[in-house]
Amino acid sequence: KHYNMDDFIVFDPCAGVGNLENQFGKDYKQYCYLSTLEQMDVDISNIKGFENAVQFDYLKDDKQPKWMYKGTELDINEICKRENRKLMIIMNPPYQRKKGFDNNLAIEFFNKVLKLKPQVIVFYYMTESFLRNEIEVYKNSGYKVVSHIFSNAKTTFLLSEWSISQVIFDKDKGEEIDESKIKVDRYELIKNNFNYINTYCYDNKRPELMSDIDKKIKANEKGLKIGNYSYMSSGYSINLTNKSSSNHNLITTNNLLYCLLSKGLVFNTHNKYFERNQYVHRGTIKLISEELKSDAIIMAIFYKNCAFTNKGYKNYIMPFKAEELGCKKNDLNVLFSENNNSDLFIQDNDEKPFDFRDFLSQFKFSKEAKDLYNAALEIFKFYHNNNEYSNKDWNDSFYDITNTIMGKDSLSFKELESDNDTRITKTKTTKGTRGFARTTIKYIVNSEFVPMFIHFFDVRDVLAKKINKQLVDQKLLLWERENIY
Repeated sequence: KHYNMDDFIVFDPCAGVGNLENQFGKDYKQYCYLSTLEQMDVDISNIKGFENAVQFDYLKDDKQPKWMYKGTELDINEICKRENRKLMIIMNPPYQRKKGFDNNLAIEFFNKVLKLKPQVIVFYYMTESFLRNEIEVYKNSGYKVVSHIFSNAKTTFLLSEWSISQVIFDKDKGEEIDESKIKVDRYELIKNNFNYINTYCYDNKRPELMSDIDKKIKANEKGLKIGNYSYMSSGYSINLTNKSSSNHNLITTNNLLYCLLSKGLVFNTHNKYFERNQYVHRGTIKLISEELKSDAIIMAIFYKNCAFTNKGYKNYIMPFKAEELGCKKNDLNVLFSENNNSDLFIQDNDEKPFDFRDFLSQFKFSKEAKDLYNAALEIFKFYHNNNEYSNKDWNDSFYDITNTIMGKDSLSFKELESDNDTRITKTKTTKGTRGFARTTIKYIVNSEFVPMFIHFFDVRDVLAKKINKQLVDQKLLLWERENIY
């Protein structure tokens, strides 16, 4: 809608089989010039009606591809000159880092096409590119932004659920890039049509909240070692593990609060359109209210991947008191230091043992957090009172309990196994099982117990939505918007 395509020649340096250019229709294909890495893609492009397609490794050197034009091999700028048309680059480059290149390959493509001095660049890339140091590439290019829209890559390119931006850069017209006011329009595919949803305004100059929390985690690694954390591949969402090691990413009694805080804040719907959560959350720890902090801690405990060990000591995170569970006090684990060989609850030195229930007692929890706590307590009681489970330990974490409910226990739910799939009893992945979720729990437990689990999911959803709203209200997100849900 911004341009009359009759004024342009289109060049795609990473065209694949020309899917982007198909949108222009049959009559325009003669003005589309494609470069692709594989000869097979060239052949397919030819079959689809793109006669101007060549095999070329665009990032191999400084050379530009050439096409046969009226009996002469010419580069794209010369073709534009002879056709009396301006150059428009359209590309959806690969998004990855590769040895031998300084930048993500997408940025390498962007930098190289700048040398052609095109009038327009239509660039498909990750939305978060504007939220990291890559924005300097766009600013230094001298190009302005005519349009910036984003949508779900799952609906746009049938990829996984993260966002993809279409940014239209123009050499002359458009808006200058301002990091404190990055405008972007969101579209969604609804009934086979892309529909406008909302306009967002990003302030990229605000500090990254998750980085601030991470600094606190790193600065407080002294203390009793109780496990390790890791940042999952999906981004900055922290994954509390039970693989204790002294090598890296230690969880200790001093930084546990910050580890739980990080994990509890990132599991929310605001990060849906970003690969890395550090770009979504903005602000500093000081801006987090005490209520949001305690809500996030409870969310972290009862939202998967939360089990610690400390070398030979079994130290699963058990949030409940003996009185609540109906067991003896000494059935619940308290972690002593490595140098303390005393019996449980007996101290011979000055170092205080660590009890997770004491850790939780410092917080004042909201009604929503207590509701989730109590709903989880009922599931713990169900687990420990159920005769189907053997070798039960009162210190089992919620993570381990859900694994057992899902059929991971070698003595339980044998009917979930099949001859060609033994993952259920050998790994902790949910792949190959019916899983533990709202829609599948009815296949795992008897119908009389299903309402108890549905109640757990309901109250956890309530807390998650509350955390979402608090993040907005306390201005801890990248953008401001209305109509949160």
